[in-house]
Amino acid sequence: MRSLAISLSALAVAGCTTFMATQDASNPTIVAQATSIPFYTLENAASAPPVKTILGPAIGNSCKFLPTDPNGSETGALQQLRLKALAMGANGVVGVRYEHGGTSFATNCWQSVTASGTAVVFTTPPSP
Repeated sequence: MRSLAISLSALAVAGCTTFMATQDASNPTIVAQATSIPFYTLENAASAPPVKTILGPAIGNSCKFLPTDPNGSETGALQQLRLKALAMGANGVVGVRYEHGGTSFATNCWQSVTASGTAVVFTTPPSP
């Protein structure tokens, strides 16, 4: 009986959070560094500098979890993507694309946006 109560409590607590991974955005210095990371979509890929190193896939999420939360946005997802890329050691992100989602039990979000791309190190850092 006790293990049942513990299991139900754990399930209730797990139900009170989103399942989408996010990067810590509490340090203003890191947020400022991340904001300066350039990103390139398919539309502006030709203007990207040459890539020196491909670090790998990076994903950022923006999720409306509580009714009082703002809607998930491309801007929020892009900021999370940039924070992830910075944590990987990147100075840019290429191939950025967005996916919009509705209510999902898999992510525990009412509405979400995911930004994904490839974190890279450019041969010459792009000018701001």
